[in-house]
Amino acid sequence: MRIVHVINSLSTGGAETLVVDLATSMRDLGHEVIIIAIGPGRGVPYETAMARELNVRFLGRSPYDVTVLPRLWKALRGADVVHVHLFPSLYLVALASRKAHLLYTEHSTWNRRRDKWIFRIADRYAYRKYTQLTAISEGVRESLLRYMSTLKVESSVAVVANGIGDVFFSSELRMRREANTNFKLIAVGTLDDRKNFGDAIRAVAESPSVQLSIVGDGPQRGHLQDLIESLRVADRIHLLGPSNDVSSLMSTHTALISTSKFEGFSLVAAEAMALGLPVIGPDVPGFNESVLDNITGLLFDQSQGISAIVDAVRKLREKPGLYSELSGNALNHAVTFQIGRAVQSYLTLYEKTILADIDGR
Repeated sequence: MRIVHVINSLSTGGAETLVVDLATSMRDLGHEVIIIAIGPGRGVPYETAMARELNVRFLGRSPYDVTVLPRLWKALRGADVVHVHLFPSLYLVALASRKAHLLYTEHSTWNRRRDKWIFRIADRYAYRKYTQLTAISEGVRESLLRYMSTLKVESSVAVVANGIGDVFFSSELRMRREANTNFKLIAVGTLDDRKNFGDAIRAVAESPSVQLSIVGDGPQRGHLQDLIESLRVADRIHLLGPSNDVSSLMSTHTALISTSKFEGFSLVAAEAMALGLPVIGPDVPGFNESVLDNITGLLFDQSQGISAIVDAVRKLREKPGLYSELSGNALNHAVTFQIGRAVQSYLTLYEKTILADIDGR
């Protein structure tokens, strides 16, 4: 098949990492695969794509550049399947679509568009243009179905759990871990409001001797650095910036922590578990499907504020037997998120939609 993945950019984020891993595996299985990025953003996912010699094309000046439509229309020519990720790529491909089968993957349980009537009109048009809709977790699927019902859009939504790259399963860093006195947490993601790293910083500030490394970059970096300095914890909490070797960084830490306000799945949680790191994170739809409470990690109730995060950190730190058990369970559970499983699920969906179209003619 000739498969085209379309995404806003290849700057940073779970969706961008997923697209690069999907494209790699699909190409290695013999398919012709192209990644089209609407905007010019280049980050670690782009560097990984280049290292793997993937076919990547950049079309516009920003993810919202509507002047790309003629170029996008041309770029999609000859594709058997066009697989789209994220807004506004959702809209642009719907407008520039050709005869290819269109799939759209929803990556989040919530977005601001759903509260604005003008976007609801646009969403109604866009979602109807896609042959198949998919969601990265059951929580995302349920949220999308509820939203589409308000739009009077009828469509099935298949769940395909995110997959993580084979490097996390072939790595010598993959091992059951034991608790030690050097308790170091790691957080990974874009430094923005959704990831809510401020709460992680405040919780660690209230947890004596606990250290925190935050990997990533984004618009809130300056604010977070100011917060670290105001709480006088610069000796224990560090902003490391982006990294193209997250697995090695994770392996030097005790556990992953997430304080996201909402998550569709959490790719970094799956990556951490694949290396044997327990995960501390929010008990929200999507995230609580990738991390199992008291089995592969500890989930906290966001409504209880910082104290709930502090309690989870203390529990994991003070119970070495629990830590070891969670680490072993995390290793076993992460196998369900191998990228090969996601690839086969998507390829099956591609084939079904193509066959359904042929049968319908």
